[in-house]
Amino acid sequence: MKKTITSHDKAKIAIEALKEGDTIASIASKHGAHPIQVGLWKKAVKERVHTIFDSTHTETKRIQELEQQVDELHRLIGTRDEEIVWLKKKATS
Repeated sequence: MKKTITSHDKAKIAIEALKEGDTIASIASKHGAHPIQVGLWKKAVKERVHTIFDSTHTETKRIQELEQQVDELHRLIGTRDEEIVWLKKKATS
């Protein structure tokens, strides 16, 4: 049966692997994960840990993405409003 490991547990396992006290195989065995997966989690933490402290860049990027989504939704609403007006005119004609 496949074991589901939460993101919180993955982070703890990756941090444990980063400490290099035990081998990745023993850490994986202890937590019921595959050693290759533990290695990938460790690599992901190493590559992305700097983003934890770079909140302004991450937040700014997320805000820009959300603003783009809002603009697109406003455009769609405007298009739908125009279509509704056109359909009402056609229905009364």
